[in-house]
Amino acid sequence: MGDDGEVIGVEMFNANDESIACARAEEIVARHDYPAVEVWDHTAMIYRAERRSKPRSRARSKQSAPTTKSS
Repeated sequence: MGDDGEVIGVEMFNANDESIACARAEEIVARHDYPAVEVWDHTAMIYRAERRSKPRSRARSKQSAPTTKSS
């Protein structure tokens, strides 16, 4: 799946059960830069693997934060 939710590619494979198909989807989404991979069984979607966003670093700014004084 692309960022806009449209299908950008298809990889067909056979799996003996849903857990194998879901694990395969997780591998595909981790290996490629796709936002998501969906597993379908004919006309029924059975799983959606989504790319996990990388945590942003919380580097401090070189500017100091404004200070407030209370009276």
